[in-house]
Amino acid sequence: MNSPMEKMSLLQKQRKSEFTDYLVADSSAPSGLRWIRQNGRIAPGATAGTLHKNKRYYVIQFLGTKYKCTDVIEQMNTTQTT
Repeated sequence: MNSPMEKMSLLQKQRKSEFTDYLVADSSAPSGLRWIRQNGRIAPGATAGTLHKNKRYYVIQFLGTKYKCTDVIEQMNTTQTT
């Protein structure tokens, strides 16, 4: 399994469009994210992410890699402001 630093570097390598084409920040969703495009079997409008087994944070699987939802939201906000 990748270390947290390796996962963060993977997250930073994602292009802005890859997240923003599929996800939107939504404060009404428990994870803070909602799908806006089909992602496998998940329909647009569905809440993105599942509660991690330690029940402390939500994760999504996107393009074959798992990410913390909070990290994705932070990356989306960072790329939108730059």
